[in-house]
Formats: sequence, C-alpha cells, structure tokens
Amino acid sequence: MDNVLIKGAGKNKLWKYLTKDFQKRGHWGTVISEHSNQGMRPKRGTTVIPRSIYNYDKFNPNATQCRIAMKDKTHKFYEFFSRLNRANQNHYGFFSFHFVENIFNILINYYYSLYEKNKITLLILNRPPHIGQDYIAYEVAKAMDIKTLILFQAHQFEGRFLHVFENDDFGEFKTSVRNSKETIKFVQLKRGFEKELDYMQDFYRKKKSIKATFADSIVGKLLIDIYKGGELINSLKRFKLNYDFEKNYKAHVNLNPDLNCKYVYFPLHLQPEMTTSNWGGIYCDQVLAIEHLSSILPADWNIYVKENPKQGAFQRGALFYQRLKAIPNVIYISKKMDTYNLLQKCQFTATITGTVGWEAITGGKPVVLFGTNTWYQTFPGVHEFSFDLNPDVIAKTPIDHKEVELAYNQLMHKTNKGRIYSFSSLKTKDDILQNVGLVENALKHILKY
Repeated sequence: MDNVLIKGAGKNKLWKYLTKDFQKRGHWGTVISEHSNQGMRPKRGTTVIPRSIYNYDKFNPNATQCRIAMKDKTHKFYEFFSRLNRANQNHYGFFSFHFVENIFNILINYYYSLYEKNKITLLILNRPPHIGQDYIAYEVAKAMDIKTLILFQAHQFEGRFLHVFENDDFGEFKTSVRNSKETIKFVQLKRGFEKELDYMQDFYRKKKSIKATFADSIVGKLLIDIYKGGELINSLKRFKLNYDFEKNYKAHVNLNPDLNCKYVYFPLHLQPEMTTSNWGGIYCDQVLAIEHLSSILPADWNIYVKENPKQGAFQRGALFYQRLKAIPNVIYISKKMDTYNLLQKCQFTATITGTVGWEAITGGKPVVLFGTNTWYQTFPGVHEFSFDLNPDVIAKTPIDHKEVELAYNQLMHKTNKGRIYSFSSLKTKDDILQNVGLVENALKHILKY
C-alpha cells in the first residue's frame, strides 16, 4: 500500500475519483492532494508566494543533508520559480535571487517534513515539474528514495498521455512501462510541415476580437493589472517592461529578410514555459543556443530568429537584444512571418525542444535540438547539438518518412488512453467517469497494482 502525494491535482474531474477507488481497493492509504502552486492571496495583488512559505515556523534538522545535496539546484529552481504561477510572470524582476533562495530552502524543509510525517511512498506529478514547488517536491522525493511518477498529456497523441519515473528520462522513455493491455492501431502520418495546433488556433482566433486586441495591448495590460488589484507602483513598473519590450522588438525586427540565402530557422520559445525552464537545461537562455549555433555555421549562412507570437516582456530585456545584435549572422525577423514558408526554404531548423522540430522532420527537414528532454528526440532527422556538427552534412541528410512514422508508432505503445488534465472535452458526468476508468486502468498497469 502506498501513501501518496499528488502534485497538480487540479479540478475534481479525475483525482478525487481515483483516490477514492484506489483507497477502496487497498492500493493507497494516506493521500495528500496539492495544486501545482499552493499559494495564498495577499491583501492586495495576486498570489505569488506559496502558502507553505507564509506558514513556515519550524526548522526540521532532518532535512539538513537533503538541503546540502540540493544546494547546486538553486539556480534551476530560480528558473522554475518564474513559473510559480501566472501572477509571478507579472512580478518578473521584483524578487531578488536571495529572496528566492530563502523560498528554495523553506520548500525543502516543507516537503521533507511532509513526506516524513505522512510516510509518503509515492509522489505523482500530473505533468513534468516546471513551476518551482513541484520541482522541489520531486527533488526531495528523489533524495529520500521515494518513488516518483511523472505524467504528461501529449497533444501529439490525441486523448493519450505519456509517463516516466525519472524527470531526466523524458524523451528517452526508458523507464516508461510499455502498454501491453491495449491493441493500438498503426497511425499513418501525413508528410508535411503543417499541423493543426489547438493552442495556436485558439490564440489567433481570440486575437481577432477587439476585446482581445485591447487586452493584449500595453495600455490594456496596465488597466487590467490595476483592476485586478495590483499596486499602482508595481503596475507602472510592469507597464514599463511591456513598453520596452514592444520598443525593442520594433527597433530590431527585419521585415524583409532574404529567403533565397542559406539560413537556419530558429523560432523562439514562449517564455517562461516548461519547454525551456525544465527541458532546456542551460539553453533556457535561448540566446546562448543561438550563439553556439552561430559558432558552427559557415560565414555565408544566416540564422533567422523569429519571436514567439505570444511572447511578452519576460526574458526579453534590452540586454537580450544587445546579445542578439552582437551575433553577426543573426537576423531577427517579424513574428508575423509564415512559419511553414520559413521551414520550406531553410537549410534546417533549430530549437530548444519546440514543436517546430516535429513539424520539420515530418516535412522532411532536419532539426538541431539544444534541449535535454524532447518527446521526439530519438526520431530520424533529429540531431543533438554539439560543436562537432557539420551544418552542410545535416542539411543534405535525407529523412525517411516511413522511419519517422515507425518511431512515432513505437512511442505510441508507451502512451495510455485518458486525460490527466485539459478536461474541456469532458462535457458530461458520463464523460468524466469514462475518463476516470481509462486513467485508473492505465495507472494500475503502470504502478503494477
């Protein structure tokens, strides 16, 4: 019997049912459920600090060795803390490193004590750690030899989810349990770059409304910030950050790049996001990746860097643009340019862990990956960045579409039916209970209950 902490339990459309069923069957004893960001609302402004920080009043000496073992992880936590919640993205730049370092150490104490007191034997994360609290919960569990299970709803596999038992295994999936309980139909992949990405379609659909356009403007953001209770001085500071971002973008963007020259297409990730803060490693700093890429390219090749359409001021200060400008073969292009046209004409694409790499290899173009954990990283046409790469060889290397298709279907056998989040498609109580049954059967197989 496992005593369980579920991190990221979210809405009561799944985990409350699973908890009741697993406890009834004797698989689970004590079960503690936490949202991804256990926070509390200050008198003014929005949630930015975990509840466990406000309530911290007792040091646990047993956690000392755990703190020592995790000392070198402070910087990574600092990256994750920027994703503590949406509010904290708005508080970007307002917290000093040492303030965050104190939170880091208090959270270690909190989770160590929580595991110790409740004799936790299993940590379940409903998505890979990327917010801060979930990262500490995971690392403390590993230090205490507590089993960890990380789930991930993969939109590339409709209605299915992936799992790993080690965060660093995402992309390799060596710890994933093969799905032997289900007959999975072979999926034929359409050859081509174009993909129907729901999250981007929703974004562009909302952009068409006058209300959304205003809300996305820097004045709109300021008024919404004040309306939601933000302190005026901080709201004005955020307004200045957004104003400078728009100003720097317009000052540096090239609206008419030459698409007939040799170039590598590098679309920037939206930040902060899990794709860079967790899976990017040192290349959470995207300019570092571009600098390293530039160092291996021939002198007559360019790098076309395209801003993410959703990006705001986060990690886009003046020095970001200064570093980009200092790279001689980098051209910062309009975020309105068609990504598929850029893919079609490039020598190859480069990304940290982005979907553009999947779009590229299914359309016959190679991709160079900088990140450490990407779901398609073992597929044909994917090249892990190193300073020994030969750009000409990569550009001329053919990709066998059938091999890509085979790799996709092989990974499909490590997925399971069910939704662990993104419940918008579950319209009725019957839909919810059917999904609970799918996920419950999958977890029984994965956890060997």
